[in-house]
Amino acid sequence: MFGPLKPKNDGTLNGSVLPFNQNEFASSGVAANISMADNGYIFVPKNCATGGTCGLILALHGCNQHYGAIGQAFINDSGMNQWADTNDIVVLYPQTIASSNNQWSGCWDWWGYLNDPDYAQKSGPQMKSLYKMVLRVSGLPGPPN
Repeated sequence: MFGPLKPKNDGTLNGSVLPFNQNEFASSGVAANISMADNGYIFVPKNCATGGTCGLILALHGCNQHYGAIGQAFINDSGMNQWADTNDIVVLYPQTIASSNNQWSGCWDWWGYLNDPDYAQKSGPQMKSLYKMVLRVSGLPGPPN
């Protein structure tokens, strides 16, 4: 996707992991209504933070890998930040939560537990939120209402 990559950063990262509020990306304004956490995380390489042109990866954790279950282990230990740091790639780490229909796992809604028939479509509640996040980070205008 990005062409040849520079070697990953095996030392101290130059970029930063920052939290962001996911509530504004939920249609209702409450991320918990769609089984998403209040906060997501984003890794921003130094060059990207200072206005450089950068790529973007949307990194979706697996079941039982959300922040509430394992803290920042997926974010810090997946290896994506090390590659992103030297290759000017922003990594967006949205987060789910365990909810009444997804009690212990904190999975993304890949089987319809939110009882929305569009769960696997662009029009599904979590998918719409993720799309809005990608648009924000990439600086593209949002979809028409």
